[in-house]
Amino acid sequence: KYIADIINEIGKQAKLAVILPVACAIGKSKEITNLKKELLKNNTLDAVFTLPDEIFYPVASVNVCCMVFILGKKHSDPSNPETFFGYFKDDGFRKKKNLGRIEIGK
Repeated sequence: KYIADIINEIGKQAKLAVILPVACAIGKSKEITNLKKELLKNNTLDAVFTLPDEIFYPVASVNVCCMVFILGKKHSDPSNPETFFGYFKDDGFRKKKNLGRIEIGK
């Protein structure tokens, strides 16, 4: 939200891609809900991509997604296309001990 606020403050439009835990993207706490509403007042959620489990293995083991925003364009703008939701959990890689994520068949 901080980056979005800065871009909006200078009156520019830009795209912003953010990788974050799925729990943050779908969170229902009062704080997260308010933050989402504030973010969508002046910005558009363009796309959401689910990423493979353990994509950051062995460093982290958390389910993440990538959210793409168009900064400086209200989500409620009637000219906005629908938000794209992509499911990319199966990317052709698997986890292998001591090697990390490797292509299937290698």
